[in-house]
Parts: sequence; structure tokens; C-alpha cells
Amino acid sequence: MLKSINGIWYVAWVILFQLGTFDVLSAQPPREWKLTDIDGKQHVPFDDPTTLAVVLVFISTDCPIANAYQPELKKLSQKFIAQGIRWFMIHPDPDTTPERAAEHAKQFEISVPIVVDHNQSIARSVGARVTPEVHVYVKANEEAVYQGRINDLYATYGKKRVAATTHDLADALTATVDGQPVAVRKTEPVGCFIVFDDIDNGSRDRDNP
Repeated sequence: MLKSINGIWYVAWVILFQLGTFDVLSAQPPREWKLTDIDGKQHVPFDDPTTLAVVLVFISTDCPIANAYQPELKKLSQKFIAQGIRWFMIHPDPDTTPERAAEHAKQFEISVPIVVDHNQSIARSVGARVTPEVHVYVKANEEAVYQGRINDLYATYGKKRVAATTHDLADALTATVDGQPVAVRKTEPVGCFIVFDDIDNGSRDRDNP
């Protein structure tokens, strides 16, 4: 269900960005949004009085870049969760079973709630297109304050820097906790395509576009 952003696919993706696909932040999630995790527990993030902001991280069991970011995501979640930042890992591939998601969580030591987006409604509603891709919403007005990459460790698919030079998600969360506006609200995520069933005509071939 996920296709690597590589070669022609990557060029096409860049063109979409340049044409304005991501010119504005995506639609806001409804306050009554209910997220059911793989353990069957239902979460209504904005109803929690301790919640300052909600972070949705779109991930995959088989995207190498998404998996490579798991240690960084673990570090960030541990740092910010005590400051009112609620985290949810979202699997947008409807073929992902709760069992496989649980195995993946154990492998990468994911401790925050994990949700399988069986009908891809979560990804569609926020405009997610890539894994890994992050969306941050502030509770006070349900405003999207950040959307995009975790940091710039990956310049493009297959091109990794020695170390990240910008820490976009961490900076956005720090500003949010401090009650300050987020300086950079949108960045281009690098990773693997989320393939939507209606767009892909139901195809399950992830290696051949």
C-alpha cells in the first residue's frame, strides 16, 4: 500500500508541491473525533483537560524511513508528553492488522497509542500523503500549527544527511508548549507514499507504479 518516493514518482511528488498541493495547512479534525487504538481503547483527544496539543504521526510497518525515525519519535514523545502533548501513531495502510501493528510496536518500542486507519478516513481528513508525516493540532482552537517532516535528516528518498540540521517537529512543539507561534508551520515530508484505494483503483502492488 506504500510506494517509495523515488525516481519519477519523487519528481512527480515535487511537482505537486510546487503546484500548490500543500500550500495551506490541511483541514482540522473535529473536536468529537474518536480514535480507537489497537487495544480497543477509545480516545477523544480534545476532551482530555490535560491536553495542550495532539500529534498525529503517520507511520508504516515497512517504510524504511518511517521506521528509522522511531527512536527520534520515542525521544520526543517522552520529552513532551508530560507537558500536555498527546501522541498517536497512525497506520494509514488498511491492510495492516492490529496484530501486525502490535508486533511493529514491540519491535520499535512504541509506547504511545497506535491506531489502524482501516478506511483511511483519518489520513484523508488531515491530508496526509506520506509516511512518516506529522500533524500537530492545538487544543485551544483545534488549529493545525504544524504539518510535515520530523526533521531534515533525509534530504530526499535515498539521500540521508550525516545529521539533521533542522528539528522542525521539536521546534514546533517547543513553541506550542511555550505559548508562542510556530515559526515554520509546513515542511515537505520525505518517505513513502500513502496509496489510497480509490486513487490506486484498489491496487495492492506497492513496488510497481
